[in-house]
Amino acid sequence: LKFEKKALRNEMKEQAAGFESKVKKIKLEAAEVEKARERASSLAENLRRRVDECEERKLREIEKAAAATERAHKLQREVARYRTEPIVRRFQALQDRLHSIEDVQKAREDSLQQMVEKEHNRLIEERERFER
Repeated sequence: LKFEKKALRNEMKEQAAGFESKVKKIKLEAAEVEKARERASSLAENLRRRVDECEERKLREIEKAAAATERAHKLQREVARYRTEPIVRRFQALQDRLHSIEDVQKAREDSLQQMVEKEHNRLIEERERFER
């Protein structure tokens, strides 16, 4: 009986040592898993933060581009207005000058035509007088 008890005790001690070894291994694995989970969580958080930062940067760049585009369109409209207004005014002034020059030219032509007709009539009268 003593030997059986001793053998049982030894067997139980061996089993306990085996269990302790297994428990120790499981605890080490659990600690490694926990560390890996913490690293993964930290990496995921860093990744989320970087993605958020990139999105914010991209939004700021888009807003800047939109503002720059709006300013460019506004400037283009102003430039077009400043370019066309003086051109229209100059064109109108040139057209008015052309009309006045055409009027003067017409008046000169009419005056010359009258002078030519007078001279022609005078010559006809002179020829008639000469023939008589």
